[in-house]
Amino acid sequence: MKLPVLDLPEEPRQRGEAHGEALREEANTLYQAHLDQLVTQPAFAARGITDDASYQAYAARFRPHAENYAPHLWAELEGIAAGAGMSVNQVLAQNLYLESYDICHPTAPAVPGGCTAWAHRRASDGAVAEQSAVVGQTYDMSKIYEPAAFALKTRSNGVQVLALSFAGALGANGMSSAGFAVVINKLYGTDSRLGVPYTFIIRAMLEQPRPGDALACLLGCERAGSMNYIIGDGGGLLFNIESSATGWENLQGPENYAVHANHFIGMHGRKFEARDFSGFGCHSLMRYARAQQLLAALPERASHEDYRAILCDRHNEPWGIATKEPAGGSIKGLRTVASVIFEPASGQAWMSSGHADGDAMAQFTLERSQQAA
Repeated sequence: MKLPVLDLPEEPRQRGEAHGEALREEANTLYQAHLDQLVTQPAFAARGITDDASYQAYAARFRPHAENYAPHLWAELEGIAAGAGMSVNQVLAQNLYLESYDICHPTAPAVPGGCTAWAHRRASDGAVAEQSAVVGQTYDMSKIYEPAAFALKTRSNGVQVLALSFAGALGANGMSSAGFAVVINKLYGTDSRLGVPYTFIIRAMLEQPRPGDALACLLGCERAGSMNYIIGDGGGLLFNIESSATGWENLQGPENYAVHANHFIGMHGRKFEARDFSGFGCHSLMRYARAQQLLAALPERASHEDYRAILCDRHNEPWGIATKEPAGGSIKGLRTVASVIFEPASGQAWMSSGHADGDAMAQFTLERSQQAA
């Protein structure tokens, strides 16, 4: 399914208002659907999330961290609320959609689904000047997010940003005209705390003029929860940052690819692992191993179709890299709600709502800026 795209203005408040007005129905529908899911689960009710008021009160506690981290993004969030006809705390809760799963620790530590993210160093057998990174991800979560998925293009801090997002949220992953891209995986760590929501971190990273500055936005803040970030730049550098709320580790070695799913791999993160491996949690291990296998088998100068095939892989279905509901019904309502491929060196990106098969992926282009890596 083609992904809707919003070209948003540069001024933060106006940018937010344009987003909120364009996706008012989708933002309100998504908020209510997500809230309905939370309040019907005993683990969340046990932690006090029982209705709209209690969910807004939960979200409000994160405001000082988000606002102090990026005041201009807070102004954008306020604009989204105004445009969508929602309260500021409702939109803040919308931007805590992944952190919200941490509320129930340790009562029910993890939901069963999850994304698969990766990057590949193209032409790694050639001269350094010929190398570049291609970065991709399947975004797998509750199917309520698929109708709310969209792409946004905007300019901030002198760079152009292309991001995947969901109605009401600042951003989920993306690419910068400064020559790098960032994709993510939700992790479940027992050290979750009040801190900066991940959507703020993603957008702050993408606005930076250099990849190193983007890393500083991630590693130098008080993160609210655990997340893995894969960063690839136009020069072929790869980072595989496994972060918990209180620490981080770069897993990247000499391999010409990076990959992650939804379980901790590094020594730091494993101390905080909250995922249950007695059932659904083990599918994260399967997706991780399968993605490693596919990336290791790629040709040195892989094509767009080679990368798209990874996004569409259904090994271990329905819990494969491409998560697809079987004909008999829902797998707890989870599926691939969006797919992306980013090529920072050329500024090209391919993005889709839902699965990447057929002609679903729309192509986008960012003009590389002078500060590019």
